[in-house]
Amino acid sequence: MLENCKRLICSPSLNKVYCIVLYCKSEGEVTFHFSFHLGVENCSEPCLIYSATSQINALELTTSRIVHIVSNLSRAVALDVHVSDKTIYWSDINRYVIQRMNLSSGIVQDIITDDLGVVDGLAVEWESKLIYWADYSNSRVEVASLDGTRRKLLFTEDVDNPRGIALYPKKG
Repeated sequence: MLENCKRLICSPSLNKVYCIVLYCKSEGEVTFHFSFHLGVENCSEPCLIYSATSQINALELTTSRIVHIVSNLSRAVALDVHVSDKTIYWSDINRYVIQRMNLSSGIVQDIITDDLGVVDGLAVEWESKLIYWADYSNSRVEVASLDGTRRKLLFTEDVDNPRGIALYPKKG
């Protein structure tokens, strides 16, 4: 299936090589597959990305192979992926922070650091470029732009220790 594919974007970073998109031709059509390479390891689509306390991994569903994406975390819990931006977002509940890593550069950034409790759920809304999160210890739901600016408290009333959040962008 991927024998006609070539790497399109590759950049050395932090002693690793990140390759993000495969350019593929099949029967006269051009398709793009989301894939990334971390050093010599890679995860080809479809991948299941998950947190495992001190690291974030990807499980290659066709082979059951595990690829380590981010390690040396304190306690990663909630996570979501912005596929078109090639960015993973997660909460670290020991450090009380929401972070992100761009898979192209490998750079990890803290985006929400102030007045944050235990974030057990977060969701990226890719159409309006917002991130929503459920703060368990402060019993509230908040939203901000993907870079952490324009933070807004959505509600605290009738919210008792929220743990998860899901979005339906088409319906608002």
